[in-house]
Amino acid sequence: MAKDVLITMVIPVYKVEEYLDKCMSSVVNQSYKNLEIILIDDGGQDNCPKMCDAWAKKDKRVKVIHKENGGLSDARNAGIKCAKGKYICFVDSDDFLHKDYVKLHYENITKYDADITICKYKDFRDESLIVDEEINSVDSVVFDKNELISEMFQRGRVNFITAWSKMYKKEIFDNLEFMKGRIHEDEFIVHRVFSLCDKAVFVPEVLYYYRQREGSIVTNKNFTERNLDSFYAIEDRYNFFVNTQFEELAYQCVLNTIIYCYCKAKYMSADKKFLKFYLEQYKKYYKMKKKKTKRQIVFKALPNLMAIAFKIKQKKRTVK
Repeated sequence: MAKDVLITMVIPVYKVEEYLDKCMSSVVNQSYKNLEIILIDDGGQDNCPKMCDAWAKKDKRVKVIHKENGGLSDARNAGIKCAKGKYICFVDSDDFLHKDYVKLHYENITKYDADITICKYKDFRDESLIVDEEINSVDSVVFDKNELISEMFQRGRVNFITAWSKMYKKEIFDNLEFMKGRIHEDEFIVHRVFSLCDKAVFVPEVLYYYRQREGSIVTNKNFTERNLDSFYAIEDRYNFFVNTQFEELAYQCVLNTIIYCYCKAKYMSADKKFLKFYLEQYKKYYKMKKKKTKRQIVFKALPNLMAIAFKIKQKKRTVK
């Protein structure tokens, strides 16, 4: 393996003092050593700024950017601008990595001369139950651009959507930024990223560990204007693919996203103005002369019935 290839790890940091050391330990102890590790302190008022500086003193590969709070997208963009590596990875600072995360991504992205590599991930709440899994040397899967974009629309392909769990050629972000001020920022950019990739590799190994924090459970949150971003991101994706071979897939994704968002909003007891917004958007897209599924037809007639079914499903999941 060529040791002279520098790989940049971009890690936004904000209010994660309980988890930052675990994340950083997994990064600095990667089996692939030639790393540039950029910590972006996004204006946190806790101990994270000091913790970032402490890591920079411990490891010369660590660089720290202190900035005013601008959100996750703004922090990632700041890291991208400073990145010097040929390849780049994004890590959320409450998550952590398999020790061979970088090594296996790098081996695959160079072996196949790919623009991006994608790995499996495991979500967790109790990190004590997580240990690095043995690598089984399962064959990687190579996708061309059209196959990659098609995968993005498939159910159960969450790891294709997220910014993390991937390695990218740095040049992909030469003229591309994460959308500042939005949540669901990954969904706003993923279709643009994939459109710039001629070849991708899926590494069927669990290399990324994604923390599900209790504070993120939907029942503990109020529904606000920002929650609409999940719809706007998918609408942006539809507009991006209009008049292409992916228009139909993008259209189906819009309808299904509105159904999910409406049901989730009802579950979270959202203000009626948000429920009205989703129904109006659904009506607008439903009028288009495109194929509809049975589920989409039922929602058009009985949206609240679907919302009730969603609520029952969520309660069963909570009990488990």
